[in-house]
Amino acid sequence: MTPHFSIVIALFNKERFIEKTIHSVLNQTLQDFEIIIINDGSTDASLEKVELINDDRISVFTTKNLGVSHARNYGIQKAKGHDIAFLDADDYWESEFLESIKGLIEKYPNESVFASALKIKTNKKIYNASYRDIEQTGQEHVVDYFEASQDHSILHCSCSVFKQEALKQIGSFDEYLNTSEDTDFWIRTGFKFKVVFLNKPLAIHQVVDNSLSSTN
Repeated sequence: MTPHFSIVIALFNKERFIEKTIHSVLNQTLQDFEIIIINDGSTDASLEKVELINDDRISVFTTKNLGVSHARNYGIQKAKGHDIAFLDADDYWESEFLESIKGLIEKYPNESVFASALKIKTNKKIYNASYRDIEQTGQEHVVDYFEASQDHSILHCSCSVFKQEALKQIGSFDEYLNTSEDTDFWIRTGFKFKVVFLNKPLAIHQVVDNSLSSTN
């Protein structure tokens, strides 16, 4: 049976975080998903931590260290779901993230890109990302990516979901970029699609050293 969501997790040396990340998916109120983990040549105990979690919906693929863009692209290739969500290996979701996104997909069937607001967690505090150009009336908005992202990007690799057909139009993550590969991807997304944005922080981004976005 085809899962509704495929969650793609690119994993490189996140032994301290990956269990919490995976369990935040397994604990979702909506359970119609598969988890695709691309182990991008981790040299710590990340893979061992993943293997401790027994769930048939988890698939793990190990490659040599080719970078986060390659890992995400490989995960997209392996995905069977109707819609693809990305989740960084040191971030996590609130339990209603997938259910809320599925509600948006059903409510806006002609749209292809969906996202929730983001919380940001540092060693000292946790706070909501600010979206000053999002209307304050209501939680749901169909917005232009560029207009809505002048303060903080409304798309992030832990709060964004794409229909499969949309990814085919956007193209792959650029494997030649050593940094800002996600920003490049969001820009290409914004040229082609509006974003259905839920102004409710349901994804938590942890600011840590050795993040995937800072590696090759």
